[in-house]
Amino acid sequence: IQQANALLQVDDVVYTGPQPIYRITMREAERAELQTYPNTTPNSNARMNATFISFEPDGTEELRYLAGVRDRGAGSRSGQPANYQVRLPGDRPWNGVETMNLNINYTHAQLAGYAVSSLAGLNTEAARAVQVRVNNVNRATSPTRNFGSYIHLESTDAYYAESHFPNDPDGNLYRGSTGAHSANLNHLGPYFATYANAVYFKQNNTAENNWNDLVQLTDVLANTPNAQYVQRVREVANVEAWMRYFAVYSLLLSRETSFATGRGDDFSMYRGVNDPRFLLLAHDWDTILNEGDTRPGTFTDSLFRMCPTVNPNANTTGPTVHPKLLMMFVCLVEYSFIADFRISWQEAGDSWQSLCLLSASYRLTFAFHASRSMLGFEIW
Repeated sequence: IQQANALLQVDDVVYTGPQPIYRITMREAERAELQTYPNTTPNSNARMNATFISFEPDGTEELRYLAGVRDRGAGSRSGQPANYQVRLPGDRPWNGVETMNLNINYTHAQLAGYAVSSLAGLNTEAARAVQVRVNNVNRATSPTRNFGSYIHLESTDAYYAESHFPNDPDGNLYRGSTGAHSANLNHLGPYFATYANAVYFKQNNTAENNWNDLVQLTDVLANTPNAQYVQRVREVANVEAWMRYFAVYSLLLSRETSFATGRGDDFSMYRGVNDPRFLLLAHDWDTILNEGDTRPGTFTDSLFRMCPTVNPNANTTGPTVHPKLLMMFVCLVEYSFIADFRISWQEAGDSWQSLCLLSASYRLTFAFHASRSMLGFEIW
C-alpha cells in the first residue's frame, strides 16, 4: 500500500487574511510522531513526507509534492509547538529556494529584528510573518509568543549567497554553532577536519570542501604580531562591517548566545571571491528588545560585551578599532535606529507587521537614550 506522498486534504474554509498562508499536509500518524520528537528524540532531524501549498494575498498559489518536514532549532526545538523546516525537491524549488524555516517563538521580535537590522545596514536572513496550517490546524495560538503567526525565515545556504551577493555569489558561507559556545574563531591548526569536527559548518560549496579561507582568518586573528595586526586583519575581514554587526546587536539588546554577545555560537560568515574579506551575517532575533526567554533585560550591558570569549577581543578595544566601534554606535543611534522608527499609532494602523514595528520603535527610543548616555551624549 502506498502511503508516502499520496496526500489529499479537503478544506472548504476561504482564507481572506493579509498574511500569506502555508498549508502543510502530512499523514496524521507522521504528524503525531513528529510532535513527540522534542520529548523522545530532541536531536532528530528525521523528515516526514508532506505536501506544501502556499497562498499569497495577491491570489498566487504554489503547490509542491514530495516535500519533507522536520523539527528545527537549537534551544527552541525542545518546546511545543515546534519550529519547522520544509525541504522541497531540488528540481521544484519555491520562489528560487529549496528550504524554508518556519519559526514560532517571539515572532514579533524576529520580524522587528530583521526590519531594524536591515535598515541599519546588516546582511541578515530575510523574514516575513505568515500563517501556517498543519493538517488544517493553526498551532500558533499564544497571545504573547507568536500572536497567531509564524516567521518564514530565509535559510543560509547556496541560495542565500546568490540572493544576497549577486555580484559575488561564488564565495564560501560558514556557520558556527555549538552548545559549548566555542566557535570563537580560535586557530585550530591547518587542517579543515579540525574545524569541521569542532563547531563549524560549510553551508555551500561543499563538493569543493575548501576551508583554507577560514583557516587563514583564524590564523591572522590569533597569530599576527601587534605591529601588523590591523593591516593583516583588514586583509581578511571587513572591519567596518564587523563593527556595525557588533553595534547593532548591542543596541537591539540581543540576549542570544552569539558571536556579537561574547559567546562563540549561532553566527554565519561569508567570504566572497571578488571581495575576499569576511563578513559577519546577522542571525536569530527572537531575544531582543527585552523580548524572548531571557527577559527582562537591562540597559547596563557593556558596549564591549563581545570581548570575553571572542578571539578578536584583544584588539576590539585597541586604539585603532575602539574608536571605529564607538563611531559606529554614534552613527546608528543618530540615524538608523531612530529616524526610521518614529511612527505613531495612526501610521501603524492595524496590520500585524506595523504593530510589531511600533512596539520596536518605543523600545528603540529607550535604547537610543541609553546608548547616548553610555556614549556621553546629552539625553534629549
